[in-house]
Amino acid sequence: MIEEGVGLVEAGGTATQAGIYFQNSVAALALAEMLDLDQPIPRERIVEVRVEAPEMVDDIVVRFADGHREYQSVKLSIQIGNTAWPRLWTHFDKQRLSSVFTSYDSLALVVGERSELAATISELTGRAESSIDVAELLSRSTKQQRQVFDAVTTALGDASSAFEVLRILTVRHLIEDEIEGHVARKRLAGSLTPPPSLLRILRDLVGGRARRRGLFQPGPLRRQLRSQHGIVLREPPEWGLESYRTAVSQLCRIDIPGIGLSGYAKDLFVWPRARNHDRSRGVGFEDEHVAAGERGDEGVLDLKLFPGHQFERVVVVAGPGFGKSALLTAIAAEHATGPLVPVQVPLASLASADCTIIEFLCNRISREMELTADWQVLAEQGLLLLLLDGLDEVPSALRPRLMQRISTFSARFPQAPWMLTVRDAVVVTGLPEALVIELLPLNDDDIARFADALRPYTGSDEGWKIARRLDLYPDLARLARIPLFLSMLLATTDLDAARTINRSDLIETYLKTLFSPEEHKVVESAVDLSIRLRNIAEKLAFERLEKQEIGATHREVRAVVDDLARSADDAERLFEQIKANGILKPQSSIRLQFPYPIVQEYLAARYLVEHQPETIGQRIDDAVQRPWAQVIQFALELHAAPDPVVEAMLRREDDAFATGLRLVGHCIANGAAVGADLRDEVGRRLVQYWRGAATKSRERVGRLLLDGFSNPPSRELLEALHYPWLMEHGAGDIVSKLNDVRVTSEVLSSLIKRSKHHFLIYHGLKAALSAAGDDAVRIVVRAMQSAAPDADEMTRLSSLFLNFRRGSVSRPLALEIAHDLQFPTQVRMRAYEMAGKPLDEAGEHLVVAAFHDEDWDRNYEARDLVGLHNDPALFFQRLIYDTGIPLNRRIDIVSQITEILPDPVERKVFAAKHAREASLDPEIRVGLRLTEAANGDRQVFVELMNDLDVIPIERASTAISLFGNYSDRELAERAADKIETLPLTVAQAISIAQSALIGMLHVFEMSVGFGGPVHPAPRHPGYERWRDLVEKWVDRNDLRPIDRLSLLALSSELGSERSSFLLSQLISAIDDFDTADWLDDQEEGHVVSNALREVRRRTPLLEPRLVEKVLASRRSNVVSQGLRALEALGTQDALRRLIVLHGEKERLYIRDNIANTIELVAGRLGVSVRKVDDVYTLS
Repeated sequence: MIEEGVGLVEAGGTATQAGIYFQNSVAALALAEMLDLDQPIPRERIVEVRVEAPEMVDDIVVRFADGHREYQSVKLSIQIGNTAWPRLWTHFDKQRLSSVFTSYDSLALVVGERSELAATISELTGRAESSIDVAELLSRSTKQQRQVFDAVTTALGDASSAFEVLRILTVRHLIEDEIEGHVARKRLAGSLTPPPSLLRILRDLVGGRARRRGLFQPGPLRRQLRSQHGIVLREPPEWGLESYRTAVSQLCRIDIPGIGLSGYAKDLFVWPRARNHDRSRGVGFEDEHVAAGERGDEGVLDLKLFPGHQFERVVVVAGPGFGKSALLTAIAAEHATGPLVPVQVPLASLASADCTIIEFLCNRISREMELTADWQVLAEQGLLLLLLDGLDEVPSALRPRLMQRISTFSARFPQAPWMLTVRDAVVVTGLPEALVIELLPLNDDDIARFADALRPYTGSDEGWKIARRLDLYPDLARLARIPLFLSMLLATTDLDAARTINRSDLIETYLKTLFSPEEHKVVESAVDLSIRLRNIAEKLAFERLEKQEIGATHREVRAVVDDLARSADDAERLFEQIKANGILKPQSSIRLQFPYPIVQEYLAARYLVEHQPETIGQRIDDAVQRPWAQVIQFALELHAAPDPVVEAMLRREDDAFATGLRLVGHCIANGAAVGADLRDEVGRRLVQYWRGAATKSRERVGRLLLDGFSNPPSRELLEALHYPWLMEHGAGDIVSKLNDVRVTSEVLSSLIKRSKHHFLIYHGLKAALSAAGDDAVRIVVRAMQSAAPDADEMTRLSSLFLNFRRGSVSRPLALEIAHDLQFPTQVRMRAYEMAGKPLDEAGEHLVVAAFHDEDWDRNYEARDLVGLHNDPALFFQRLIYDTGIPLNRRIDIVSQITEILPDPVERKVFAAKHAREASLDPEIRVGLRLTEAANGDRQVFVELMNDLDVIPIERASTAISLFGNYSDRELAERAADKIETLPLTVAQAISIAQSALIGMLHVFEMSVGFGGPVHPAPRHPGYERWRDLVEKWVDRNDLRPIDRLSLLALSSELGSERSSFLLSQLISAIDDFDTADWLDDQEEGHVVSNALREVRRRTPLLEPRLVEKVLASRRSNVVSQGLRALEALGTQDALRRLIVLHGEKERLYIRDNIANTIELVAGRLGVSVRKVDDVYTLS
C-alpha cells in the first residue's frame, strides 16, 4: 500500500528513485535502532522491523520489546489536495480499525522534506493526544491547524475518525544527514563507533528484501552483517561478554570418554548428519544401509545452519555415543565469537536449581563468569543461544516442571534460539513448536571426515583410506558408524600398521560410558551401580538371544532385575537407572532394547563364557546366522581353550563364501588362543579361498590374512603375493608389511611379467616399493630397456614409477633416467617426478616442449612438473602467457594452481594480479578466478555469478557447481535468471544441469583439474529456482531420447515431481536399453544407469518386468542397477534369480558383480549358497 512518489514498490505506479532511497534510509535507521542494546526501556527497545508488511500502513512496521507496534508511513513530501492525501489518511484509519491493531499500538508519519504542512500536522497530533474529544481539540487549535483537521476529516468522511487517528499519530521529520548522524552516534560496536558503511549496507538490505516483504530481527541481522559484510557488532563493554566469549572459546573442548583424547571442538568435531525424527521407528543404526554410490541424503539437515529460519528451537534425539553433548559444545564454539551468546546448560543442574532459565543465567552463569550481562535483553533480541543438555539425566519427577519452564521461556522469548538433547523423544513433552530431529549414523564420507579431523591426535592414515579399510571388517564397520566407537577405534587401533583390532576392548570402553556415566558427565546420583547393572545386562542379553530376540518387554526386563535386586525399591531404582544410563532404550511403548545389537551380542557372549562355557561346542550350528554368529565369535575370542570348538567348526561343510572359515579366521586374528598348527591350517585354507574369491570377499579375506596370518607368512601366502589380481586386495599391503626387499623385488618382477594393465599403480604396494627404493627402480629400468624400442611398452612399465613416494629414490638415479634420451618423453617426465625439486634446466626445456607438442595424450604429465621449478610462480606465469601453447592446455595448467602454488596467500596474490591482466586470454583469467572462488573467496564467486552471461559456458558450469560452498538464495536465483536468458545448446544445458545438481545438493571441493570430491549436503536455499529451470529444459524440442532421459533424471533429483513421473514412464517404456537411442559417450551406459538409479531412489522396488529388461543389457553400469534392485528386494526369489543370472552372463566384471550381490543377499537371508565348478546353487 505505498503511495505514488513515496514508496519502495508502488501499488499504483512507479516510485521515484528519491522516494525509494528515502524510505530505505528510514527503514535502515529503524534497523540501527533495533541493533542498539543501550536502550533500557522495553517500550523503546525494537525487536522486529518489517518492510512492505501485509498491512494497510505497510511501509515499515516496528515491534517493540513490550509487544506494541508502530505502523510507519514514509513520505518524501506531503500535500493537501493531491491523490495521495486521502489514501494516506484512509490507510491510517483502516489500520487503526483492523483486528491486529491494539490499544498499545501507534501510527507514525515520517516526512523527508520539511514543510509548513508537516509542521502543522505534528502540532495537531500533539494537541489531539491531550484532548478529550473533537470539540476540545478544535477549541485549542489555530486556524491553520483547523484547516488541516478539516482536510483530514474530508479524506475520512468523519471528524471523530480524524480525531482518533491524529491522537495516536506521531510525525517525524528526517533528512539524510540526520539519519546518518543518528546511526553514527550509536554504540553499535561496543566501545567503538559503527563503521561508516553500516548505514549503506542496512539500506541495501532493506531494498533487497522489499519485494518479499522483508522481516528483520536482531539475531539473524547481526549474523548476516557478520557473514556477508564482515561487520561485527558488540554488546556494551560493561556487560563483560568479550571476556566471556574468550572463555567459552577456551572451554569448548571435546573429551572422548575412556581413551584420554581431548582437543578443541573447532579442531576435533565433525558435524553429523541429521533428519527429522520419525517417532514411529525410533533411532537405530543398523537399519540404514546406504549402497555405494546412492545419494541416501534426502531430507538431511545441516546442523551448521542452526539457528536459522524454521530451525530456531530444536530437540536432538540420538542414542548414547552419538555425540549429542559434543554437538552442543561445537555449536557453542562456532558462535563464541558472536554475534550470538552461547550458554551451555546441563539440564540436571537447571532442574535441581528450581528456578526460571533467566534466573539461572543471572544467579549461576553471571556469578561463575563474573558478568553483568542483561540476559533478558539478549533473549528478547534473539542473541541468547541456549544449549540444553541431557534431559534423560533429569529425574522423572522433576521433568514436568523443567519442561514447563523451557516452554514458558520459549513463549516469552520467541526469538531466542535453543537446542535440547535427549536419548528418547518420548520424554519430551510440552514443546509443540520445537523441531525434533535425530542424528544419523556415520556414512563412509562422514567416517573419512572424522578420521581426517582426528588424524593430528591419533596419527592415523588419510580418512578415505580408513573408511575403505573399515569396510573390510563388517562388524567393526557397524560399530564405526557411531562417533564414540569410531573415536575410540582411531585412538586405540593402528589400522595403518594392520595391527590386530581388538573389538572386545573397544566395546568394553564403550560399555564403561554406559555403566559408569558419572566418570565423564554430570549425573543426579553418584552411587556406583556399575557391577550390578552389568550383571543384569549380561543375563538379560543372553536370555533374550536364547529366544532369538533382540530386545525385551518391560515385564521381561523387570523379571531379570527382580531376580538380582535386593528389594522392591532396589529393583525399581535399578530398572530406572538402566533406562537413564542408556543401557536399554525404548523400542516401542512396551519393549526395550540395547543401544546396538552388537552390544547385546557381546554381553551375551560374556555371560556364555562365564556361566556356560561347556555349551559353546553345542552351538556350532548357530554360528552361521546372526545373532548367534557374533555371540559365538565373541565367545571364541574370550574362551581360554577354543581349539576343540574351532576344529569342529572346520569339519562342517562351508558355503560358497567360506563364511565359517572366515569367522574362525576373524576369531584368531582378534586373539582367540588357538594352537600354532590350527592357526596354520586356517591360514592355508584362507589363502586357497582368497585366490579365486569374488572381489568383495577377496578384499576382506586379504585384509584378514594381513591382520592375522602374515607374521610370519606361510609358503602358500608368499606364492599368492605374486598374482596381480590380488595386489589391490591385500597382497600389496602384505608385501609392504613384510618390508623385505627380496620379497618386494620378486613380487615386482612377477608383476612386470604377468600384469597387462595400462597403468601399473598399486596403492597397497607403494610403501614396499618406496622402501626398496633404488633397487626396485633398477628392476623397472632393466625391464624398460628390454622392451626397447617399443615406446608404448616402456611408457606402460614406467607407470610403476608413480608408486614411489617422493624422496624414496636417490636423486642421481632418477635424473639419470630423466636424462636418458632412449626413453620416451613420458618416461623421462615420470623420472623427474621421482627426482623432486629442483627441476633442472633440461627438465624445464622438456616441460615447455611437452606443452607445445601436438600429442597432448603423451605429454599431459608435464603439468605435474611445473611445481618442481625453483620459482614455480614465475614458471607458471611464463607458461600461461605463452600463446604458442594451445589455449586448452594453458587452462589445464591454471586448473593445477593449487598443486603448483600450495601456499594460499601466494596463490591468492598471483590469481588476483593476473585475473585483471588484460593481455591474458579471458578464459585463463576466468580459470584463475574460479580457483579462488573454490578456495573460499566469496567476492570473487559473486563476481563470477554476475558474469555468467559473458564467461564461457564450460567455466560457468564449473562456477555453478560451487554453490554448495555459498549458501545464498538471492545469488542462486539471480544466477539461474542469467542462465535462462542464454541460447544454450543441448549439451550445454545438460552440463549446466549437472552442475546445478552438484551445487544445489552437494559441496564440491574443487582441487585439481577443475575437479575434486563431491560431498552430499542439505538442499541449497535457492534450489527451487534451479529445479524449475532444469524442469523447463526437459520440454525442449531439440532433445534426443538420451538427452531427455538425462535431463529428466537430473530434474527429478533436483526435486521435480513432474520430471520424476515422466522419468518413470520413459524408463518403463524402454524395451531394450542397448539400442542406439540409449547409447551415450560412455560405453558402459552412464546416462541410463544414472536414470535407473534415480528411479530406484524414488521407488526402490522396481517392477519385475523392468528389472528383467535392465538385467538383459550387455552394459555393466546398466546391469548393476538391476542387481541393486534385486538386492533391495532381498527375497529368496531374488537370490535364485541372481544365481541363474550368474550362469547366463559371460563378461567377468558383470559375473563378479553378481557374485558379490549373491553373497550379500544370502547373508541377509541367513541361507547357505554352495559353489561347484563356478556354478552357484542354493542349499
